[in-house]
Amino acid sequence: MNFLFCRTENNMLPCRWMAGCWQGHMEILTFLEDHYTKEELEQIFVPPKPKIESLVSLVEKAKKAKKRND
Repeated sequence: MNFLFCRTENNMLPCRWMAGCWQGHMEILTFLEDHYTKEELEQIFVPPKPKIESLVSLVEKAKKAKKRND
């Protein structure tokens, strides 16, 4: 895995596992603090939604889109 991929994998933000993966290779926490805002860091480290919650959300969005097109 290359560093650029890890920095942009999460909708152009770093992967939430980046700190652990790069910890032994560089001062990753310092890098993250120097290059990202507090809000971006909070967004990076938010755990993903459970799969069922994501699926329900996608179904609801599809239903709303279908209603708008009818």
